[in-house]
This record gives sequence, structure tokens and C-alpha cells, in this order.
Amino acid sequence: MAPARGGDRVARQRLFEVLHPGLRHYLLHMTRDVSRADDLTQETFARALTALPRLREDAAFRGWLFQIGSNLVRDQAARATEVLTDDEATFERADPRADPASRLLREELDAAIRAAVATLPPDQRAVIVLHHFEGLEVTAIAEALSVRVGTVKSRLGRGREALRRRLSPWMES
Repeated sequence: MAPARGGDRVARQRLFEVLHPGLRHYLLHMTRDVSRADDLTQETFARALTALPRLREDAAFRGWLFQIGSNLVRDQAARATEVLTDDEATFERADPRADPASRLLREELDAAIRAAVATLPPDQRAVIVLHHFEGLEVTAIAEALSVRVGTVKSRLGRGREALRRRLSPWMES
């Protein structure tokens, strides 16, 4: 992290390469628009790299990056009125070696999960995506979203319950 903080272009490029996919995935789930997610991903990295010398703890970089992205989504949502959908936000690609029926079932399940996550309120959607799809711990999510740990836990609980209700037909089959 020190070389990136010092302006080393190779170190900064490596940070981008490692963290770009997860951040873009998160922003895609939050915006449901490929173009906006790409723009916000670039803007997030630009802001983070500009402010990198002020970051005190290297281990906090990933959570801090998601916090910047979350703030940008929130700011943009306050100005925007339209939310688009996108099929690129899959959770797990169907195995091309699987039989056609299994692939179709996996693709249908992916679509159902995307639709269910998209219906969550933004605060619940953010914690669900960050925790279950990006692998952030509850404390890192709390820092990234500037909320308390208890708030993250309650949003996770409410989001999981909403997803459980919405996806119950899939769980019964």
C-alpha cells in the first residue's frame, strides 16, 4: 500500500486490477445500469487514489473504497429519477459443462435472485450485496456505509427475510 500511497503507478494499477471487479459488481447491483456503474467505478477510484495519502490504515482501503462508491451512488440517486435493469449482474455463471436443463435452471435462479435483490430498498440491497456477494464483514460494511454495526445487522436480517419470502418458490423445489 505504501508504494501506491507514494504515487507508484504500477502499485496503483495493481490496486485497481485487484479491487475493480468487486467494486464494479457492487455498483452494478446498486445502480442496475452498466454505464452508470462503470462511470461510478472510475470516479470512485479517481477519488480514492487522490485521497490515498490521507488513509491511515492500509487494511481499511477496501471498505473505504466501497464507502466512496456508496456515497457516489447515494449522491447520484438523489439527482436521478430513472433506474434501469441489466442482465450482466449475475451472481454465478451457469457451468457450461452442465447439462442443458441444469444450465437453464441456474440461469432462471440467477434471474430470480437478481430480480429479488433489485426489489430490496437501497439500504438493504447495499448490505446484502456487500456481505454476501463481495464478502465484506459486518464491521467493514458499517464503516463503508457510515452506519453502526447494529444497523448493518438489522438491514441484513430484514433483507434476508425479504429475499427468503421472495425466493421461497425456489427453495421449495
